[in-house]
Amino acid sequence: KGPQNTLKTAARLLKYVTGTFKKEFIIVIVCILICSVASISVSFSMKILLDNYIRPLIGQANPDFSGLYEALYVLGCIFVLGVIGSFLYNRLMVKIGQGVLKRVRDEMFEHMQTLPIRYFDQNTNGSIMSLYTNDTDTLRQMINQSIPQVLMSAFTIVVTFIAMLVLSPLLTVLAVVMIFIMFLVARKLGGNSGKYFVRQQLDLANVTGYVEEQMNGQRVVKVFNHEQRSEEDFD
Repeated sequence: KGPQNTLKTAARLLKYVTGTFKKEFIIVIVCILICSVASISVSFSMKILLDNYIRPLIGQANPDFSGLYEALYVLGCIFVLGVIGSFLYNRLMVKIGQGVLKRVRDEMFEHMQTLPIRYFDQNTNGSIMSLYTNDTDTLRQMINQSIPQVLMSAFTIVVTFIAMLVLSPLLTVLAVVMIFIMFLVARKLGGNSGKYFVRQQLDLANVTGYVEEQMNGQRVVKVFNHEQRSEEDFD
């Protein structure tokens, strides 16, 4: 039931991204793919540089560096292409994140106008404000950081796996075994961290609600000399 709700929430969030910023998101995917390929290409080319260009020059009386310079030029172009792709997708994700944040807050505010009075009696003003500020900002951070990281990791895994198979199938098998073990550990830790993250957001809403109430009732607190008790309750 939990994973199903998580998938539904992720799909709903993805609709916000692809529905409003479809073109920008496609460009982001292309840029991330370019960055992944460029990153692996730079690492993979070190072997080619050493074996094909640097080692043959060792010990020569009059070495010809033209081939090495050409290889370095190509490598530099690949590196620059990766940097440009990284700059573009990070900049676009900021735009997408802020746009989704505005749309979510607009829809929340419109929905709030339809809620019954008892909802505002049962929830403090601070906890409601926490939904508009802390929770939605966490959502923006997830869009700006988590989505690109997931895509980058997926593309990098595929490209890296192909390169590993080309270099050494045996080491590739050993790496896959270790990755599987790491995946099991990360899954266990991720489940626990998700549970504590939900508790953290709820506690943050409670703290915000309490602070908001104390600020609004500051005159009453002063009149009844309730400062010490208010501080103890906050602690």
